[in-house]
Amino acid sequence: MRQASKRAVGFVGGAVFVMACIPILMAASGGFIFETLAADGALTLRAYVPLISGQELSTPTPTNTPPPSLQPSTSWYGIARAPAGDWPTIRENLGGSVVDLIVYPYTPLSNIIASLDSAEALEYQVLFHIYDGHTNTNKPWYLDADEQWVFPQSAIDMLQAVSDHPALFAIYALHEPLDEGGAHVSVERQRELYQLLKGYTDDLPVYTDMGGLSVWEDRGIELTDGICDYCRTGPSCFRSDWTSEQCLTETLTRIDAELDTQQRLMPNSQTVFAINTYSFSGYISPIRLPTPYELGVVKDYLCDLDQPMEYYPWHYSGYDVTLEDVPELWPVIAEGCTITTRYQLHLPVVLRYD
Repeated sequence: MRQASKRAVGFVGGAVFVMACIPILMAASGGFIFETLAADGALTLRAYVPLISGQELSTPTPTNTPPPSLQPSTSWYGIARAPAGDWPTIRENLGGSVVDLIVYPYTPLSNIIASLDSAEALEYQVLFHIYDGHTNTNKPWYLDADEQWVFPQSAIDMLQAVSDHPALFAIYALHEPLDEGGAHVSVERQRELYQLLKGYTDDLPVYTDMGGLSVWEDRGIELTDGICDYCRTGPSCFRSDWTSEQCLTETLTRIDAELDTQQRLMPNSQTVFAINTYSFSGYISPIRLPTPYELGVVKDYLCDLDQPMEYYPWHYSGYDVTLEDVPELWPVIAEGCTITTRYQLHLPVVLRYD
């Protein structure tokens, strides 16, 4: 479990609070000692330096050479769920270095290669995501009744056909695999899938949307390295029924909790932070869009920690409003990590590690 001596606390208007987000599901706990700002305004923050994955993999035999795209300094940012036709608009207005490409088992290979070529021309790297709604993982690879991985030959052929493309960044393995239900995949089975994907793609990085890290540690899940090189989590929380101060304090607290778990249990992996850029009234606790200032605070905090982030989503028909419809947020994203001071003005308190 996370260290009991750390606790997430914030002061707003004289009140002390510890809060939770994730609209339907979970509550975060534990984290940090708070300290007030020094008189001179100096901040004390822990810098997290990710390590290059060095997993020893078994059959199928990979190269065991860390891919060049998995670098120890990773304050990059990407835009999630953006159709390839929108990439030029995103490049011009938001910048970034990573986009995702969602394809299907029946997508013609020629179309896939054309999209990868387009990404390369725009100087984007691609998170390659094969979606298959007919399996228990929503991917072409799935677990059979005996909890064994099944890889259709067509999926292997597609992976091998694209794995040497210069625009390829990582392979999207699973979506929130630890959630209960038919899509649940244990840590042990995730480690097996990690090895298989490494073998089928000549050791490309493996990316999984874990949904969270610290919350699973708190529930007794033994997270380890060797399940994802890039492990996405979603700490940002902009609830419609909370004040701006509450939303920001909860988000920064969650960021620190996720990094604490990752650094102790998964030190050879890299956390990727999804920043929500959508509104949706259908949750029990409705989610709103961040304001430009709030988005800047979260971005700056992650930049100061040298952590990668993914703005989610550019387009998704299931939500009320998404990033493509909110151009007032685009300039904040386009700043990248050139401005990293807004979070220092957010609260009269600093979340830190002792």
